[in-house]
Amino acid sequence: MLIIPTKNTILNLDDKASIVCEIGQRLVLTTEDIPKKQHKPPRPSWKPIGDGVENKHFKSYPYEETLLQLTSNEAALYSLILKGYIHNTGYSYVDLSQYTPSQKTEFSKGYKKLKERNLVKRVKKNTYLINPCAKIHLSLFDDLFEVWNKTV
Repeated sequence: MLIIPTKNTILNLDDKASIVCEIGQRLVLTTEDIPKKQHKPPRPSWKPIGDGVENKHFKSYPYEETLLQLTSNEAALYSLILKGYIHNTGYSYVDLSQYTPSQKTEFSKGYKKLKERNLVKRVKKNTYLINPCAKIHLSLFDDLFEVWNKTV
């Protein structure tokens, strides 16, 4: 409905509302659809982390139990991975160039075991990804989980 008033026009809609439209102005009424409630993407629950519980979408990672079972090689590399963790990206950068060849061999053995435990994967040279269900980054979880599943 379009009303172009010649004088001040008052529209009384019901007992509680009235609209005043001044001379020379146009009153436009429109309708809009109510936005549908958006569902949050599934996330792993904080509660079952560490006890192996599964929900509809994720199997929790026994993070604390795994950390307690790490060998010295695994713990040394994982310590470097945690120190190199970049919160903005969710990846860890570890530069091993300053270590001796024998230390690099030990880190390599540690990486193989960490990968077997499904705790860490190498995304590219010097860049590691911690299992997103073990170290949960809520804002980047979907992207990190997708990369985790695509990485061999």
